[in-house]
Amino acid sequence: SDLANLKSHGTWEWSELPPGRKCIDTTWRFRAKPTKQGLIDKLKARLCARGFRQMFGFDYTETHAPVTVISSWRASTAECANYGWYIDMWDISGAYLEADLLEEIFILPPDGLEVPEGMENHVLRLRKALYGLKQAGRAWNKKLTKWLTDYGFVVADADPSLFIMERHVNGEWSTIRLNVHVDDAFAVFNNKKWYFDFKAELKNEFKLSKSTDSDVFLGVT
Repeated sequence: SDLANLKSHGTWEWSELPPGRKCIDTTWRFRAKPTKQGLIDKLKARLCARGFRQMFGFDYTETHAPVTVISSWRASTAECANYGWYIDMWDISGAYLEADLLEEIFILPPDGLEVPEGMENHVLRLRKALYGLKQAGRAWNKKLTKWLTDYGFVVADADPSLFIMERHVNGEWSTIRLNVHVDDAFAVFNNKKWYFDFKAELKNEFKLSKSTDSDVFLGVT
C-alpha cells in the first residue's frame, strides 16, 4: 500500500505542533494508469499534500525543477538510430520520497494512518518531499542530479535534464545519454555491460520499475 511505501521511506515522524505553527492537510489521489491500448496498467493511490496552503518564504522558497525537452530526446533517438545504439526506459518509484525536505513542515495524520498510542494529539513532521508540496519536484531533481554527477555524468549545456557520460572502457569508446523527465528516464548507450553496471548501482540507491508500455516516453511511442 502507499502508506507502507511512505513508512518505508521514513517520510515523517510524530511530533508536537510548535506554538504558532499550522498544519497542512493532505488528500488521497486515486488513478487508473492506462496503457496505450486503453487498458489498465496500474491502479495507483498517492497521498498528496495540499501545497496551495503553503506560505512563500516560510514553508518554501524556490520551486523550479527542470525536465528534459522533446527536441533533446529526439536528438538522442536520432543518434541512437544512426549509430545502432541500444535503448532502455525506466522510472523511479516514489521518486519524490527519496528527497530530503529541508524546511520544517507539519501535516495532519492522513486518513487510514494508524495513530500510535499516546500520539493522539500529535501531528506529523515531514522528513521527505511529499507529493503536492511546492518544493517537492525541485528537491527530487537536486537529489537525482547530485547522484548522477557524483557517479560521473555531466549535465548538458542545452538541456539541464540530459545527462551524458563518455569514456574509454576496455579500449572501446563508450557513451550513455540519459534524458530525465521528473521520474521517467530514457537511456541510449553503446556498451551494454558498462550501462548495466551503472544501472545496477542506480538500483542500489533507488527503486526502479517498468510499466507495461515500456516503449512510450513523453507520450510518444
